[in-house]
Amino acid sequence: SFMTRDKGEFDSNPRGVMRHLLTNPPHGHLLFKPQHTFITDETGVLLTDAIGRVEEMQRSYDAICARIGIPSAKLEQGVNASRHQDYRSYYNPSLVDGVAALYARDLELFGYAFEGAV
Repeated sequence: SFMTRDKGEFDSNPRGVMRHLLTNPPHGHLLFKPQHTFITDETGVLLTDAIGRVEEMQRSYDAICARIGIPSAKLEQGVNASRHQDYRSYYNPSLVDGVAALYARDLELFGYAFEGAV
């Protein structure tokens, strides 16, 4: 959605945009790199002992602040925040399979799954 926000392609055809990006991924683009590549070494070993989750941003931030001994603060909604349907509503079985293949290590490492996708 973020990548097509200027022209609104995702809003009008979310599955088509996702299908296109899976079959023609923008190689090397920061937003499409598997997330594990930012926090593992070249052998795949995790380089951090704590991982925050976007879907639990405030709770993750509070926990990290407490752990390192600094005061927490209320986080405001980000500038690039979007308001869309539940992510599962955009997927069909072939999109689930494509994303699962491309981001297999992320799904495994972070404990994500596609329960409830249609």
